[in-house]
Amino acid sequence: MAGARSVLRPLYLTVYTRHWLRLAGVRIGKGAEVSTVVGLNRLSTFASGSFATDDVVFAGARARNGWLHVAPIEVGPGTFLGNSCILPAGTKLGADGLIGVLTMAPRETADGTSWFGTPALELPRVPDQGDPSRTTTPPRRLVIARAVMDAIRILLPATVSVAIAALVFCALESVAAADGLLAMAAVTPFVLLAAGIAASAFTIAAKWLIIGRYRAGEHPFWCSFVWRDEIINCLQEELARPWLLGAAVGTPVIGAYLRAMGAKVGKNIWFESLNITEFDVVELGDGCVVNRAACVETHLFHDRLMRIGPATLAPGSTLGPYSVVLPDTVIGAGTCVGGRSVVLRGEKLPAGTSWHGAPVVCL
Repeated sequence: MAGARSVLRPLYLTVYTRHWLRLAGVRIGKGAEVSTVVGLNRLSTFASGSFATDDVVFAGARARNGWLHVAPIEVGPGTFLGNSCILPAGTKLGADGLIGVLTMAPRETADGTSWFGTPALELPRVPDQGDPSRTTTPPRRLVIARAVMDAIRILLPATVSVAIAALVFCALESVAAADGLLAMAAVTPFVLLAAGIAASAFTIAAKWLIIGRYRAGEHPFWCSFVWRDEIINCLQEELARPWLLGAAVGTPVIGAYLRAMGAKVGKNIWFESLNITEFDVVELGDGCVVNRAACVETHLFHDRLMRIGPATLAPGSTLGPYSVVLPDTVIGAGTCVGGRSVVLRGEKLPAGTSWHGAPVVCL
């Protein structure tokens, strides 16, 4: 399942995901949406209308004192699982609930409750009521339209990647035939660099052609904007990342890429992550630092409504490893956010302060 999650990554969070997971033995209800969840097995259950976002962890087994404890995990109808939350073995979540980003879920939750943090705290929340035909019960025409867009999302990065690989092979074969293997070995790094630049340039061009400029706003899950946004995300993950960006994190190449995608990027930044999507609403001040696997999260999907908001990291600010800033946030100049922390939506951290935790508290 881990290997399939890697190879079939573009398949997740599409209309085809449910069919694949059912073939793998996962019990998944009608209308459930599942992104790149980790640890799925035959004891995993998604009820109808549930929604699991990126990198949710199903920790269905625990080893201790010579024993392996294995237990089912059940996600109730209409429940939303935020990015990278963890569900321990034996977890049973009620209906219409919410587990926030980077949250360790309680073992059992009542219907309609929302939880956030480690350990999890229950938070009051009033769900938004969107148009059901655009959020939970789409008409057939929208299902067909999404199926077409999802097919493009799956096939486009693979097709372009194969074409680039073929060009690389032909170029190296031509050099070898004309000048020998030593010449081919000498030019290989430059050919691969050119291929990486081409893959990234294709992703950049696709962003401006398919999306244009991202703006703060709200979009229902069943709409063209969300599907086009997923195409750009998939191109970044499946085309630009393997050919160039994955090896370039923490280098000036990432700053140049983010600028080309529309982000406002200052001088001498350190960006050791690719967890960034709606580029135009992101501002990175001079000398700011985004550490390994940190996430500049500029959208939320609660209640199947995609809400986009800006995120600002002022000059000299630091975001720790595996930390997340949510939309409508500002990290002040010289402010430090520790590792695996969460800056909640709408929070503005004053300049020159230090914060840590989920949710963050001032140190």
